[in-house]
Amino acid sequence: MKFMRAREVPPFLRENGFQIGDSTFEKLTAPSINRGPPFHWWGPFKLFGDETVLEWAKANLSPEGPKPQKFRALDCKERASEKELPGAGTPGPEQPPIHQDREDCDVD
Repeated sequence: MKFMRAREVPPFLRENGFQIGDSTFEKLTAPSINRGPPFHWWGPFKLFGDETVLEWAKANLSPEGPKPQKFRALDCKERASEKELPGAGTPGPEQPPIHQDREDCDVD
């Protein structure tokens, strides 16, 4: 196992396919956040093992699945089917409407 100092970890992760910024890594390893990879102290320096860092990065991946879809406006047919469901399409008190009325739709 190869050990590296904290400033060497973000470039190492980027070389291994994990896109992380230097400041993000610093934030995660800050004592107040404490969500970074395990480390050892060598005098005043934090040392991170390369295998441990990769295990930590892999453990923090989201589960496999489809990419989240971006928001899109509902078309006329979707708005019509939405009205058939009780309570569907009714925004909550703090929730903005999910569509705007369009003149080209005759669904009310």
